[in-house]
Amino acid sequence: FKAIEITPISNDDDARKGYHWTNIDCGINVKVNSEGYIAIVHDASVSDLDTIPWHLEEDNTQNWVRVFWNNGSYPGDSETNTCEDNGCKTRSDGDCLCKTSVSESVVFADIVNVSKEDVMSQLFLGVIGPHEGSAPENITDDLIAHVVDGNVDNSTVFEVKDKGRSLYLKNVLSTV
Repeated sequence: FKAIEITPISNDDDARKGYHWTNIDCGINVKVNSEGYIAIVHDASVSDLDTIPWHLEEDNTQNWVRVFWNNGSYPGDSETNTCEDNGCKTRSDGDCLCKTSVSESVVFADIVNVSKEDVMSQLFLGVIGPHEGSAPENITDDLIAHVVDGNVDNSTVFEVKDKGRSLYLKNVLSTV
């Protein structure tokens, strides 16, 4: 379910404010500028644009964030890689407006020969700690794999000891 702002039938002013759950589709889009930076744009399947916060509306959002693109190529970066080539639309200001989706894949299928450097260079999703019921498997003095039910999969959490602290990294590559 998604959150949108609605106006209830009640005459109570406090009840008219806030966000409520609905089953109407919505999504997160991004604007991509000429430098490859993105700005988040909310897309709600409702006719009332007043339900989208102004700073996330397509024409107003200006919260540009640097992202890392596969191979350094992004929608609209050249005449041979246009917005439309990537399933996006070209806006009047030249930015691309693109729908987003997220896919996740397991990075390490086993823990044999996995090093601290491998984990630090390939895992980027932090978690609070290992899953309840996981079993720690010491790989090296500064690397522990917390494995659930003996399977190295997307529930595996790697504990990396680095500069006097423990980092917990999920065994997942998340691609938007």
